[in-house]
Amino acid sequence: MLSAGCTKPREHVRSVEEFMEEPAILHGVVLNCNSHRDHAMHEPECINAWAAVERLGQADDVRQDQKHEKEFEKSREKVRLVREQQAAATREAPYDPYRAPVASDPPAAENH
Repeated sequence: MLSAGCTKPREHVRSVEEFMEEPAILHGVVLNCNSHRDHAMHEPECINAWAAVERLGQADDVRQDQKHEKEFEKSREKVRLVREQQAAATREAPYDPYRAPVASDPPAAENH
């Protein structure tokens, strides 16, 4: 019983999810862990903080990929519309006999 009172209380080790929810705390812990890297390599909180940074980076990559994909689709649609308009403008109108010019009589042949 006496020895239990003398030991230092164990600190709460934050999980990866806790770090992801609290970016300010994550930033501070990562700075501290990076400054004492040789000692921090075996600290569970540093390991969790680095894992949270990795997960957040992957999530950001996915968001960036989705954003680029949407922009690409918009651009592709614009190009498609322009090409359709150009094709429609260069296409010949179908022959309409009712709007065709009326041909005049051919000149009479002269008798020599």
